Amino acid sequence: MQSSRRIDTAAVLLRTTVGVMFVAHAALKYFVFTLPGTWKFFESQPAGYRQVATWWVISAKREETRDRRLAKIIDVSASGRRAEW
Repeated sequence: MQSSRRIDTAAVLLRTTVGVMFVAHAALKYFVFTLPGTWKFFESQPAGYRQVATWWVISAKREETRDRRLAKIIDVSASGRRAEW
């Protein structure tokens, strides 16, 4: 009797934990991996990083290069990381 109660308790605990992880993952995707979340992440970085990243994008001579660099900054910011030059 005691053993089956422990199994039931463990199953409830496991299901609850997995449910919390699922909700946390969904919240992370919504708040970080969307365009507003990407912008918030970029704004949360130190001013020096933002200045270097902005200069890296606007200093390109060709428009195609600027577009590619901007896309890279957006992609890495959307994933919650900093760009590596």
